Amino acid sequence: MYRLTTAFLLSAALVLPAVAQDAGVTDVLVNHWKTSKKYVLALADQMPAADYSFKPNPDEMSFGEQMAHIAGANSFFFATLSGQKDPIDKPKDFDKASVLKLLNQSYDFVISAL
Repeated sequence: MYRLTTAFLLSAALVLPAVAQDAGVTDVLVNHWKTSKKYVLALADQMPAADYSFKPNPDEMSFGEQMAHIAGANSFFFATLSGQKDPIDKPKDFDKASVLKLLNQSYDFVISAL
């Protein structure tokens, strides 16, 4: 998995600057991430706050941890690709309010980085 992620990041870092010069492609990517933000936030918002600690089994992430993981992955990859500092710190809390804030921050960062 690490090799695949590294290969993706390296190839994207080489290709994205050239692709980003095409305003049409940039607009498509920004719209894609805006749509993704809308759906992921709707999903996260539908889960009752009391169920953010739900785990299908003890070895898996809770719902809140999984949503925070999505936020962290978004910001990590786009910080790497854009050469910017990752604005998302490792979360300490996985309650609904904290996770929704984190998701918003990560998607806003991705959209601005694009």
